[in-house]
Parts: sequence; C-alpha cells; structure tokens
Amino acid sequence: MKYKNNLLHKLHIYGADGPTPFHMPGHKRNDELSPHFDAYGIDITEIDGFDDLHHPDGCLKSAMERAAGIFGSRETFFLINGCTGGILAAIHAVCKRGDHILLADNSHKSAYNAAMLNGLTITRLTPKGGLCGLPLGTIQPDDVENALGNNPAINCVFITSPTYEGVISDISSIAEIAHRHNAVVIVDEAHGAHMLFSPIFPKSAVECGADIVIHGIHKTLPSLTQTALLHIVTERVDTSEIKRYLSIFQSSSPSYILMGSIDYCMDMLEQDADGLYFDYAKRLTGLYKKLSHLHNLELLPYGDTRDASKIVISTRRCGMDVLSLYTLLREKYRIQPELSLPEYVILMTSVCDSEDTLALLEDAITEIDNTCTDNMSCDGIHRTKAAAMTGKNVWHAKPGDTADDTLYVYPPGIPIIMAGEIYTEEIIDRINDYCCKGYKIKGNGGLF
Repeated sequence: MKYKNNLLHKLHIYGADGPTPFHMPGHKRNDELSPHFDAYGIDITEIDGFDDLHHPDGCLKSAMERAAGIFGSRETFFLINGCTGGILAAIHAVCKRGDHILLADNSHKSAYNAAMLNGLTITRLTPKGGLCGLPLGTIQPDDVENALGNNPAINCVFITSPTYEGVISDISSIAEIAHRHNAVVIVDEAHGAHMLFSPIFPKSAVECGADIVIHGIHKTLPSLTQTALLHIVTERVDTSEIKRYLSIFQSSSPSYILMGSIDYCMDMLEQDADGLYFDYAKRLTGLYKKLSHLHNLELLPYGDTRDASKIVISTRRCGMDVLSLYTLLREKYRIQPELSLPEYVILMTSVCDSEDTLALLEDAITEIDNTCTDNMSCDGIHRTKAAAMTGKNVWHAKPGDTADDTLYVYPPGIPIIMAGEIYTEEIIDRINDYCCKGYKIKGNGGLF
C-alpha cells in the first residue's frame, strides 16, 4: 500500500529533486553510498553475533577500537544520540554534582543543560576578538588562566572549537593551563571531525592536549545524521564513568543502521583518507581562489584559526540583507545553505562535494556578487517572517526580569539567555533584532 503526503514521501521527493546541499550531513545525499544502506533490510536489534553497544565485547568493540586508531585517541565510543548525548555524558562523568565548570558562552545548549542537570556552578568564558571585523571571537588562554586562578574549585573547562563558522581557539595553550590547575578539558569539536585528515585544516583538539573530544561525524564526514564519536584522549578521564553515563544518556536500543554508517565511514577513512582528502583540499583551495576577487560580497579567509570547509559569506560590504542572500541561493540557484545569521550565510562543504557542486556554488556567488546593490532586499522573493509571539512574550521582557526558559536561534543552538538568568537591555535588543530580521526564537519549552 502506498501512502501519500507523509514524511517518507516528502523525503523521497526531496532526495530525487532537492536543492544542492551545502549543509550537513556530510554525505551530501551521495547516491553512491545508498546501496550500502537498505534500511529495512539491515535494521536489527542486539541479536546473537551483533554485540551490545553498552557492553561491547565483539564486533562493536572491534569497530570502536578501529575508530580510536584512526583518530589517535586512547578510547573511542560510538554515539547514536549525536554530540548531545556525548556532551551530557562527558560533563556528568567529569563533574560531580555541585562542582564548578568553566563554560564558554558560545557552547551548545546541551552543555548548559548538562550543567543544569548536574547542579554545577558555571563560570562563563566570553569569546574575544573577531575575524575580519565580524563577531567571531575565540576563547583566550589568558581568560582561562585568570578564571582558574580566581576559582580553584573549577575542575572542568568546556570549549567549543571549531565554532559553527569554523573559528578555532588555541586548545594547546588552554589545555596546558587547565592541566596546570588540575582541570579536565572537554572540547566540543562537533564541526571538526574532518580536520585530522588534511593539512589544509587547523589541528584537531585530539592532537592539542584535550582530554575528551566529541565529534559530530554526521556533520562533516560521510555518516548518517545523529552519528557521533566521543574520544577519550588522556589518562585524566575515568573511562568507567564515561561508559556509565553513556548508558544513561544513550538509547538502550541503539540503531544498528546508524552504527553501521559510522563503521562504513571509518572504513572509507582507513582505506583512502589520504587520497580523498588530498583531492577535496585541492577542490576547496580552487574554490577560495576563484572567489577571492569578490567586489560586494565578502568571503571569510581560512587558515590556522579558521576551517576551510565552512564557506562563510558576509553581505556587510554591499549592505544586502543576509536573509535575501540566503533566499536567493535557495530559491533561484537551488542551493541550500546550512544557515543564515544576521551577519553572514554559512555553507558547509565536505569530502563528498564534487567539482560540479563547488562550481555551482562558485557560479551562484559570483553572479550574485556582480548584481547585488546596497540595501538589496530581493523584492518578489518569499522570505520567512518572524512567527507570531506566543506564550511568554519575550519581546516585552524588561531589564531585570528573570527568564523562565532557555532561548536560542537554531541552528546553531547557542543560548541567548538561560532559564533563571536576568534579562539585560543587550539581551532584549538582541532578541528583538533576531525577530525583526525574520529569525525564530526557540526555547526548551517551545517556539516563541
């Protein structure tokens, strides 16, 4: 029996004729991978011969040991609840209830949720500086030193690097400082699983002294959505505690399809990472070279402090509305970016992007650059409008009010304000700005 207008039907239509994906997952709907994943044919549970993710002693144990060898970690765990499950488990494993954690402001909401669930006292770290004048700061080692010196009770430092935009903090220096103060370093490297495989990318936190590194391999590697890896890199981490909390925060019925896609991805890396990433790096450098002479749009550079795989385009030089650029790419050029924020659009590439898909992006950006004008708003192109405010109307929140929910724009899922925090003029202005520009404010309790 054929059902119409359901999710699966929509997915098949999109898969057959959807826009070119410059967004996660990293497999980019590559048809060459699909014969390996006849979903119904390989969807099983923990039957004889297929091991148990939470108590592995067979094929899953071997698969995770292979992954550890590929990434150079002491021990690696498969995650089928995404990086979120890994972040929750890592913070709970390292911090006892009531401990103190040093947490970067630009951390994913799951890190804040872990701190809240475990009753941790949070000391905030604010990224400083910027890239090309945009608000793309990094966590400064001196700020880590000062925070740890002022509060010896802090026993965990949590850093996000790279950020959604590919910006890298100095993990080597941060780790050295933290270890001197007897603190464990957890790095959310969700967007950096590919960085070990080509010198075009910055160094991975796995190579820089972090104790735990979490990779969202579905974001930038050829693996299915919701797959990730947690790496224990140093002896400072109690492996048994990691295992205990992974069994709490991950499903007791893990998907073998997801785990199979992780192992298939590891197979690709083990067999041909050098060749695949040599060619990918060549394609990427070619794209940056071809887009280096933009007149109106601005392409952010890459290097030791920014990951080349993220194509970040700013409209500030021409005054064009960013949502208009996003909509143009999506509706006129049939290119789906990862996301837009008020200052720029992010397009994610991966090893599965071909010469043809990168050429398509190059042509679209070049044509828009040649035609965009100041204050261009793309009249006639449909734009998403801000949803009507419902529930607690944060638009009318006043300085001094207490937030009753954690609010964020997703993606990237970085809290604007946490439940229990006090509204300031700056926070209210930021929320108003997002809403006026058509971004939906979301919370743990729903849409606002």
